[in-house]
Amino acid sequence: MKVLLLGSSKSVYTNNLASNLIALDVEVELLDCKKLIHVDYVNNTKKKLNSILPNIDGIPKLTNINRKYALRRFINNLKTKYDICNIHSINTRYIPLLDSILSISNYLVATVWGSDYFRASKKVRESHTAIYDLADRITFNNEEAEKDFQEFYRDKYRDKTCIYRFGLTILDAISKIKEEEKRDLSKEKMGFRRDDVIVTCGYNAKKSQQHEAVIRSISSVSSDLPGNVVFAFPITYGDRELIPKIEKLLRSSEINYHVFKEFMSEEDVARLRLISDVMVHVQITDQLSGSMQEAMFAENLIITGDWLPYKIFESKGAVLFKVSSADGVGPKIADCLKNYDDYKETCKLNQPVVSDMASWGKNARKWKMLYEDLCSH
Repeated sequence: MKVLLLGSSKSVYTNNLASNLIALDVEVELLDCKKLIHVDYVNNTKKKLNSILPNIDGIPKLTNINRKYALRRFINNLKTKYDICNIHSINTRYIPLLDSILSISNYLVATVWGSDYFRASKKVRESHTAIYDLADRITFNNEEAEKDFQEFYRDKYRDKTCIYRFGLTILDAISKIKEEEKRDLSKEKMGFRRDDVIVTCGYNAKKSQQHEAVIRSISSVSSDLPGNVVFAFPITYGDRELIPKIEKLLRSSEINYHVFKEFMSEEDVARLRLISDVMVHVQITDQLSGSMQEAMFAENLIITGDWLPYKIFESKGAVLFKVSSADGVGPKIADCLKNYDDYKETCKLNQPVVSDMASWGKNARKWKMLYEDLCSH
């Protein structure tokens, strides 16, 4: 079975999906329609598509025209036909390419990425019907996005929609390090003392993480917190201009903190998840945060916003500690640390819930079954 993924060549999700499908004997290629890159995962090759109009960078209108015709030429010159073409993250750039895409594939799958879907305007969403009308299946990573989609399109595509999730490779690293390395050693490697109680706040340097409000709320209860509490702020990516502002806020606060600014290896990300006791995740909008799921798998207590769409976890027995705004984070941290042992016991299902939902072993097989089911018709 041959599958062509249409999406970002830099996305960890599409790349991991591809590598896990290949392990299941599926031939996978990817076409990055924004960067004009073709990736053949089977033969381990990556090539840049030839431009139609050279030297037009910085001229948006000409760049879009160039992209459109370069892609058309590449697709029309393909000598292979795919069983499945799977668009990952719906974008208007695919609309003028639909005829070409359909000419090289037997079936079309449209995968809606919740974060992009919720950011799209009404006008953009309406334009995407051109893709959904032709898709044989429309997939979502979570039930909340699917429900909103059905309401927006008034159940027009109800017979096409289904849930297919991505896996998280960090889960394997977490399990490996937990088995091979003592927690105290992991703490030392990450720059903490053995008796530190660690609270991780967010996972990037983006404004949507609400660092200012979180730091202010923590500062308001600092006298109620144990003296060995250290707040970890992973800000290795995002808005680089925001990093000095976050550090300034922390310096002027009365809390103990540790900032991670440099790139972290997969092993160090796993270590941070394992040594953390509590994770704070109050991003303004989100769709099944991978970082939060990793923390759940590593048995952190999770403090999150009641506005975020995490009912799917709770419906399976997971326990999350909710706040109605970032201002409530400080008191909730104090409560979680005061009742840590009791709360830890109530969260014992969190790890198996995430394991069931987010392991690549299970999810890749489900994607393959989706493709096989279409091809059998």
